[in-house]
Formats: sequence, C-alpha cells, structure tokens
Amino acid sequence: MSVHTKFDHPANKGCLATAPAVLRFASFFPRVLRRREMHDQRAGGDLSHIRHDLSPQNYRVIGDEDWIDVLIAEIATAKRNNHLNEIAAREAKGRWKEAEALRRRGPVDPWKFTQEGPLREGILTVNKQWFGGAGPEEWDPDRVSRFVDRGVEFLQTHFPAGQLREVTVHVDEEAVHLHFAVAVWNEKVSQNRGRQRLLQPSANPLLADYEHAQDLAGEAFLDMGIHRGERRAAAARAAKAAGLEGPSPRDHVPPSKWRREQRRKALQDAAKIKKSARDAADGILADAAFVSNSTVKKSRKRAVEETRQRQAEAEQVLVDARIARTGGQIVGAFRHIRNQRLAAESEALNEKMLRRKAQFRHMEERSHALAVANARAEADLIAAQQETEEQAAEAAEITAKAKAAEADALEVVQATLAQREAAKAEIAAEQRELSRAQAEVAHKDAELSAKLSKVDRLLRHLEPLLRRMIGWLKRPDLPGEIVKEGNEILSEAHVLISDPPSDPNAPQG
Repeated sequence: MSVHTKFDHPANKGCLATAPAVLRFASFFPRVLRRREMHDQRAGGDLSHIRHDLSPQNYRVIGDEDWIDVLIAEIATAKRNNHLNEIAAREAKGRWKEAEALRRRGPVDPWKFTQEGPLREGILTVNKQWFGGAGPEEWDPDRVSRFVDRGVEFLQTHFPAGQLREVTVHVDEEAVHLHFAVAVWNEKVSQNRGRQRLLQPSANPLLADYEHAQDLAGEAFLDMGIHRGERRAAAARAAKAAGLEGPSPRDHVPPSKWRREQRRKALQDAAKIKKSARDAADGILADAAFVSNSTVKKSRKRAVEETRQRQAEAEQVLVDARIARTGGQIVGAFRHIRNQRLAAESEALNEKMLRRKAQFRHMEERSHALAVANARAEADLIAAQQETEEQAAEAAEITAKAKAAEADALEVVQATLAQREAAKAEIAAEQRELSRAQAEVAHKDAELSAKLSKVDRLLRHLEPLLRRMIGWLKRPDLPGEIVKEGNEILSEAHVLISDPPSDPNAPQG
C-alpha cells in the first residue's frame, strides 16, 4: 500500500538495482471480510491514493469469487462440530453435568481468545523505483511480471494446503503489490474436548515469527536484486544483551493515517497563508490611509501658512502706500510698490506651481505604488481564498466519502447483527425441536417399559396356570376329546409364550 497521496510522475531516472522487500501482515476477524472485499474492489474505504482509471486492471491470481462464503461456511461447520465433539467427550468420561452445561452454553468461535483476530492479511511489494517510477507509465513490464510470478510462487510455497485463500495484484497505486488473505486451520485432540478444529495462525512458521518471514522473503527475491530489510530487531536484542542503547523502534504508520495527517497539515497551512495574506493586505491598506491623511494634513497646513504670508504682504503694501502718500509721492510710490508686489507675487506663484507640480508627481508616484501593492495584496488574497476554497471542497469531499464509508460499514454491521440474531433464533428453534424429540423418545421409552412389565407379570401368572392345566389333563378319568383339545390349547399357549405376537402400536427398535 502506497503512502503517497498523488501521482506526481517525476522524471524517470532508471530502475533501482537493489531494494529491500516489503512483507507485512495484519490481523482481522471474519466479520470484516466483506468490508475488506469492498475496499479490495475499490467500492469503499480510503481511496484518496487510488488511480480509479487503473482499478479495472487489478486482477485476482488465487481465490474464487465465493471464497469468502466458503471460508464463512467452514468456520460455521467447525464451530458446530467442535461443540458436538466436546459434548461427546464429556459424556464418554461420564461427566453428564458438564455435558449438559455445554449444551446450554452452545457453540463458540473456533479460535482462542484474541484481540486482533484469527485471520491474517498481508502485502508483498518493493520500492516503486525498483519498478522504474510511480505508476504503470514508468514501470518496467518485465520487472513487474517477474516480481508478480515470484511473489505468487513464494506465497504458494509457504502457505500450503489451502491456507492461502486469496491473492490480488493491485496496479492502481504507485507501486505494484500483492494483497493476500490467509486462514490457517489446526486440529487438536484431547480426552476432555475430543477433536477440535481451530483457526491458529501460529501453526504457520511465517506467521509465528515475522523475522523468519522477512528472512525467507529476502532469500526468495535475492537473484532479482531484492534483499531483506534492515535487521533492526536483531540489532536491538544484541545491543540490549551488550548493555548498549539499541536503535529506536520504528513506528509503522498506516498509509491512511499518514494521508489524514497530511490533509490536516495542509488545512493548517492554508489557514496560516490566508491569515498572513489578510494581515499583509490590512497593513498595506493602513499604510495607504496613513499616507493619505498625512498628505492632506500637510497640504492644509501649507495652505494656511501661505494665506497668512500673503495677508502679511498685503498689510505691508498698505503701510508703504500710506507712507508714500504722506510724502507727496503717492502715485509713483503706489506704482513702484504695485510693480514690486506683482513681481513678487508672480515669482511666488511660479515657485508655488513648481512645488505643487513636484507634490503632484510625488503623490502620483506614491499612489501608483500603493495601487500596485494593493493589487498584489488583492491578488494574493484572492489566490489564498481560492486555494482555501479548493482545500475546503476537497476536505468536504473526503468527509462525504468517509461518511459514506461509515454508513456502508454500519449497514454491514447491522446486516451481520441481523444474521447473527437469525442464526441464534434458528439454533434456539433447533434446540427446542431436539428437546421435544428427546421428551417424545423418553415418553415412548416409559410406555414400552410399562408394557414389558405387564407382559412379564402376565407370564409369571400364566406359568402356574399352565402347570395346573397340565396336571389336570393327566387325570385318567378325562374324556379323550377334552384331553386333545387341552393339548392343543397348551401348544398354542407355548407358541405364544416363546414367540409373542408383535404389537403394531409398540415403538420399533
């Protein structure tokens, strides 16, 4: 199972010459067989890493279409037979109370108590770069074919006698891998429980010792450049025995959990980007408002100052005019002063126009810079919003798929519970029918005993009567006809006593 969320198809740099084999096992209960098949057919579960256009190319190498039904029927048969054999073993030892307690308890699952389940599913694969890259477009077909053939041969060799129930080749992810299911049956015989057929994964050496399984996998693919992975467990034991600190244990993270964590981090990053863009835009807008207010204040202050200066110049002109008028030179003074004033005003106006033009150019440049910065901020904000909306839509789609998968799983659980209740009701009905049949047999047995007792009592009373009759027939004074008829009666009575007629109403057997 790949741990990548998408197919980025990097440039193919050639196939790796060597790579470690990847062989992993996981436990599960029979009740999740249907859910496992649903994911195997890409109809449910976490499918965010699947290329659905390639899913039809997945194919099953081992296992019929009804292999799940066959396995469930085997489990039900073993469950029933184990119960009957245990009852028979207790009765054979004369433990009738224990046998009756077992009948009341009913059948139990044919495996020892376990929190993880008696079945095993596994995956066999290798690094995607050994095939040539990510996806069928970059794989080496010859390597894919050789790996699949060798992998199927390896599984058939080490899971013999029907232990290997299903093997499917998946090609809709970044690396080719074999997904398989294993059921290991083991029979045990004891005086207390009789013959018991149980699901026992540890009866297979590969499932009993995962390090041994890794060794065998490395040996099976060695000539193809695929070797065993790092011996971390053995190194840890050796370091512990030497009193040293061994390598830290690897925490295997399932691909689905890794993808959920990546989506969570992506949403967090999107929120941070959105907040950063919003803060930058707010800062730019605040700077623009500050510059605008400052410019307005400075312009207003400069205008007031110029007004005051012009008012002072006008007052000075009036004073000079009054002085010139008192000296008899009012006309010449007025003209001279007026010309000076006009020249000064003209020069002041020119300087003012130049300053205003410079201010306008500065304000235009500042406004253009602010407009560019504002446009960039708005573009960044829009891009961040679009990215956030896309990620939110993706998260909503993932949530909807998760809810749909949860609903499907709930339906499967409800269907399983309904089947279990129906099976319980059927078993209860069979037990009631068995109790009724046992009661009927006991009743007929009592009737037969009563009839046999009556027959025995009749025979005990009939024998002395017959002896008396024999003695009476031996009397010499009896007529011959009476003696003849009495002998015939005795013969018939003897026949009836030695071979009594069958009663049509009597129970047979």
